[in-house]
Amino acid sequence: MGSGAIGWGIDVEGRPMRHCPWPVTGEGRYREPSPKEIESVYGISGRAVAATLRYFEACGGDTPALVEKLNRHAPKGPYPASPVDLLDDSRWYTNEYYFYLQMFCKKAVGRYDWHVGEDGHDQLPVYHKIWEKGFLDHLPYGGPDRDSTFSMLCAIFKGYGARGVNFSDLYEWADLLCRHQGAVSFRDEIVKMPNTWLSSEFWYYLIEFVKIVTNENSVFAIVEACFDYYDLEGFSFAPDGMLMHVLQYMLNKSTRAYHVEIDHDRRRHRARFRLSRHPAWDPAKTGPYYAACTLSGDQAILAAYRLVVQKFFRLDLPPRISGVSGMGTGEVAFTLQWDRRVVSVPFLQLLGANALMVAVYLGAGALAGVSAPFLFLAGVFAVNFTIALFRVYRHYANRIAILKDHLERVLADSRERVEQAQTMSAELLEEKKQLVAERDETARRLRITEVYTRKSLVEMIAAGNDPTRIPPQDREIGVLFADIREFTRLSENRDPIRIVELLNDFFDRMNRCIIGENGEIDKLIGDGIMALFNDPDACLRAAVSMCRELRTFNGSGPFSGDRALSIGIGINWGHVVAGNIGSQSKMDYTVIGDIVNAASRLEALTRHYGVPLIISEEFRKRLCGNYAVAFLDMVQVKGKKAPVAIYEVYDHLGPDAVACKQEVAGDLERAFALYRRGAFDEAEAIYGRVRGQVAVTANPCLDDTLATLDFYIRRCRDLGRRRDEQVLSEWDGVFHFAIK
Repeated sequence: MGSGAIGWGIDVEGRPMRHCPWPVTGEGRYREPSPKEIESVYGISGRAVAATLRYFEACGGDTPALVEKLNRHAPKGPYPASPVDLLDDSRWYTNEYYFYLQMFCKKAVGRYDWHVGEDGHDQLPVYHKIWEKGFLDHLPYGGPDRDSTFSMLCAIFKGYGARGVNFSDLYEWADLLCRHQGAVSFRDEIVKMPNTWLSSEFWYYLIEFVKIVTNENSVFAIVEACFDYYDLEGFSFAPDGMLMHVLQYMLNKSTRAYHVEIDHDRRRHRARFRLSRHPAWDPAKTGPYYAACTLSGDQAILAAYRLVVQKFFRLDLPPRISGVSGMGTGEVAFTLQWDRRVVSVPFLQLLGANALMVAVYLGAGALAGVSAPFLFLAGVFAVNFTIALFRVYRHYANRIAILKDHLERVLADSRERVEQAQTMSAELLEEKKQLVAERDETARRLRITEVYTRKSLVEMIAAGNDPTRIPPQDREIGVLFADIREFTRLSENRDPIRIVELLNDFFDRMNRCIIGENGEIDKLIGDGIMALFNDPDACLRAAVSMCRELRTFNGSGPFSGDRALSIGIGINWGHVVAGNIGSQSKMDYTVIGDIVNAASRLEALTRHYGVPLIISEEFRKRLCGNYAVAFLDMVQVKGKKAPVAIYEVYDHLGPDAVACKQEVAGDLERAFALYRRGAFDEAEAIYGRVRGQVAVTANPCLDDTLATLDFYIRRCRDLGRRRDEQVLSEWDGVFHFAIK
């Protein structure tokens, strides 16, 4: 049998069906099963099969291919079916055939969690089984979800195993489902521990699997057939008057799915059982399969309690069941009635003893002349008292022997469990070591992955989510572009390997500035960086730190003097679409939108204005802190129709340089006002005077400011010349950049 991968689930393809899927006539045609056959074998209504097939077709399934696969796996004989047959609501099927239908549908659709009713919350009819939903939603054993002991199912496995039923498929199915929730093996560990606690969800899965393997539809019959393997002998030593109290205590201790109350009428030899859902039981464990699950559980309880009473009271026949109500609802009541147990009297022994006494009396009386009545009465009393005392002794000796035997088996079982526990402890320790090693290895791989991709994606993968299934999202963020200027020229005649090492050092410093302000590096583009921020102030702080860190980098490495690195940083704010871009084989989680392109254009403008950091008007409006910001220009970049105001941020400069720039800020505002009105000569004169004032300071931190002033001086001259030549006919104060 193909078992499939853990990520898929149960795969029965290649495993032939073991049982006839429906009843047939002597001529090989389908026939209607009798009510008893429906109860015992053919318990799946055609309504469930037809509903499954219709939903399969609605999901785009290929019905002819599905039916062909079912026919290929059915037993040889008159069992081929057609799509028309499977859509017939009046037919009846075995649990095994329905199981194959469901598993083949899941595999064809490509989802193991595919099932009828998945798009709603309504309860499904009793013919639908809980295993249809796919994997377990709750821990199968241990933890807070445990509801019932494994002892009843363990007895079923032993009983049918003794009859030659092979449960290897069932164990494999259970292992596949359990491994999805944990690493403990059902076949190798849980089956050997009958007192293990299971979740009610897993219990229902297992009892339905038993129906498939044994081809028995009645849980009542399944439990009755194997109850001799259920161990109860120790309780039979309790006094008769306390047996029902012991039983009630035992039943409440063996399940957390029900609360059991018993009213015992000793005089009429009957007991009324009332079961209600335990307050701690969660109905979500069965979901839309509540009806089928609860009916199976109630049938198991009815059969088991009947046979438990028989064993407790040492009855020759099982008690009669009457007054049943609430089956399949979780609120069950029923009465068990049994015949009065007659204490056996040793009539033959007493008759023989008394006949012997009469003979002795006659002989002794004749010889000795003793009073006949006195001798007769004394003899009868002595014999009958001795026999009765012996019977009492034998009765209690027998019960003590039963208890002793039970205790010996309990001790042997305990020793076996201790050995199993010790073995399991060693295996768990080894498994823990492996899990720790796997965890460390996974963490190591995630750290490596984080180097090559976004941190948020790595965190998503570590949390067990699938980034490839993230739908596109609208986000409002800050986008930062940073790029090294003229890097090709700076790296000429240098060892390429050394250049890569220096670049890695540069990026390491820049990335620390970004990550230190909770930014996320979207990608590295050649010698540039694209980063995203949710907080505008954090974004600007990161940019300022990058400018300061660059000075440290230039002072400590080979890039200094005329070969010093300089960067341009452009920042914009607005709405983007974040999502996966690419194909199923290769994709990139990134952001796209107009503000991304605009941020890249702002970074390109830093080359023209000679400043390292330019921000947009929209970004400036979002800032909450106080920063050294100066208006730079009104521009229209290539590909954009609307002009935008751009600003220079110079917090990265030293205190003297900041003070100098603030001192000339008023002159620069007047010069720009003249520039926008078209008074280019007057604006040029102010720019020239300010340049001389800044140059006198001889502060290297103001070199960028001198470059900006030179840029405006050249622009004023060029615009004035073009106007004199009548090339510039109109001027709106907005400079149009024809290049990116």
